[in-house]
Amino acid sequence: MAVQVAAPVTCTLSTAPLDLTSVPYDLSSEFYVGPEGGPGAHDSTATVTNLNLANNRLEELPTSLISERLPYLQTLDLSNNKIQDIYKIQSVVLSKHLLHLKLASNPIKNLGFNSDNVLYSESVSRLDISDCNINSITNPVTFMYMLNLTRLDLSGNPLVVVDHLFSSTLIYLHLSRCLLGLNDKGIREETFISLPKLKFLNLSMNAHLTTFPISKLLSSSLLQLESSYCALEKLDLRPFPNLQHAVLKGNVIKILYNDMLSENENLQSLDISENSIHHIEQNAFVGGKSLRNLDLSLNLLSELNWNSFSHTPQLGYLNISRNLFVFLDEIPIPSLVNLDASKCDIIKLSPRFLAKTQDIRFLNLSYNSIEKLPRRLTSRTLLSLDLSFCRISDIPDETFQELPSLITLDLKGNRLTNPLRNNLLDHLVNLKELNLLNNPWHCECSDLDFQKLWKYLSAYPTKSKNLKFLMCHSPKEHAGMTWDKSCFGSYTSEEKTSKNRTLMSFLVPFLTLCCILAVLLVIRQAYTSHALEVQQRENANQRPSREVSPRVPAHFFDGDLERGIQLSVTEPTQRSSSIRELSKLPSYEEALLLPKVQDREDLQTIANKYEDNERFVRSISEISQAPTSGSSQEEADNRPSTSSQ
Repeated sequence: MAVQVAAPVTCTLSTAPLDLTSVPYDLSSEFYVGPEGGPGAHDSTATVTNLNLANNRLEELPTSLISERLPYLQTLDLSNNKIQDIYKIQSVVLSKHLLHLKLASNPIKNLGFNSDNVLYSESVSRLDISDCNINSITNPVTFMYMLNLTRLDLSGNPLVVVDHLFSSTLIYLHLSRCLLGLNDKGIREETFISLPKLKFLNLSMNAHLTTFPISKLLSSSLLQLESSYCALEKLDLRPFPNLQHAVLKGNVIKILYNDMLSENENLQSLDISENSIHHIEQNAFVGGKSLRNLDLSLNLLSELNWNSFSHTPQLGYLNISRNLFVFLDEIPIPSLVNLDASKCDIIKLSPRFLAKTQDIRFLNLSYNSIEKLPRRLTSRTLLSLDLSFCRISDIPDETFQELPSLITLDLKGNRLTNPLRNNLLDHLVNLKELNLLNNPWHCECSDLDFQKLWKYLSAYPTKSKNLKFLMCHSPKEHAGMTWDKSCFGSYTSEEKTSKNRTLMSFLVPFLTLCCILAVLLVIRQAYTSHALEVQQRENANQRPSREVSPRVPAHFFDGDLERGIQLSVTEPTQRSSSIRELSKLPSYEEALLLPKVQDREDLQTIANKYEDNERFVRSISEISQAPTSGSSQEEADNRPSTSSQ
């Protein structure tokens, strides 16, 4: 019979901080156990995979912690404890399921000094031993027996030298915030040579690191290098021939020498901002045929040798902001898409400075000292032009004539006083956003150009998101007022009126149609009611009367009493028979079907009806006996014969 094993459930057991000096045996009674993402109670069938014992005073772990109590543990956090010797936690590291081990901020001594201080693991892939006061790693086998190690964090340790690291699986290595380079020591030639799979190296904030050894190859597998805010004086990436991304900002590099990238044909992005670069040699970028992004911002460049970029045929992004440029000449970089030249001291632009940038899309020239734009800017591909916070006071009519693709134009924070002329904007057929805020506008309400500019900005779809915040600076009567309030309130009301008219043009026909339908419905209902009433009247006239018709003909009430009497006399026999039928007593069978008399009042009611009936019959009989004596004689003669019969 097979034994059913409970499926592993990801749970978290957290104890921090309980000021523990040892791990209690019965974890379930001391610690919180529950599934990740919500509280829970201890479940004997659950498999604890994450154990957090950080911020305690542990010096060692029991050998039975993994084998008996937590056999499926994957993540163990022992940060900020009192662990000094690696061998005291070795039994935990030997777990076959452990993947992440955090030993940060422990006073670890003699890492790799002897076999007792070497970690052994077949499963651990991430090891964090940052801020552990480790001052040197000299034993090549320190991490050699961690057969699955891919990430190693040694940052924040006072490491002066790293002699030799050996790992056949390591991919990420963090050595930031160390003391590499102190006492003229630092990165040695053999430091990374035994890391064949190393791809990401972080050496940032090593304030004493001044250079890389360039005599030999350091790493042929490295793809990304982060060495920011160090003390590098020279840029030379030849020790890393397959490098793709390099970030070296915040160093003290002053000159970009020739052939500094001659061995880096795969380099795609280079960030050397926040340095002290003041000169770039002619062949500095030789070998940079794959370079796409270059950041030279926050340096001391007063001019650029644009010919040096002829060796970068794929350069698409160039950031030269926060330098000391005064004049921006023609830029011979056909592949350039995005140029950021903001916050420099540029005063003048060459009329042809965009002539050879055939694919440029975005140009940022904000926060410069430009007072006048070239007579004509030429670019068929430019989409966004930022000229904000310069010193522009006037724009020639033909400046934007050769910018047919321009979508966004930012002119805020300049010195524009007069409105942009209409023929200046006619060329910007694709413009969708025009920013004119924070300019000292002179609001001459009667100026036709001023009125045309307002109509251009306010016409649907509006060309300015901040149209309501355009302010007047002069004349005095309009100073501090918005364009809308000072000059164009009537335009606004007209626009509102036109919108209302448009709305009414749809609303009035709709309401009229509704009224017509309502009237037709009322007429139809009235006609139907009248027809029904006529039909009911006709039905009532055609229905035979059960009480009056047998006694008095209908035409008796038509106003001709004498004619009615004559007609009654001509039919004495029929009327007499009818009267006799009405005056007959009911038969026995009919009497059984009559309703029973409940009380004396019902009997009196029937008697009254009978008396009324007799009275009516008597009056009819008197009328029928009124004819001539001849008729009476004939009737008297007939009676005996009838009786004899």
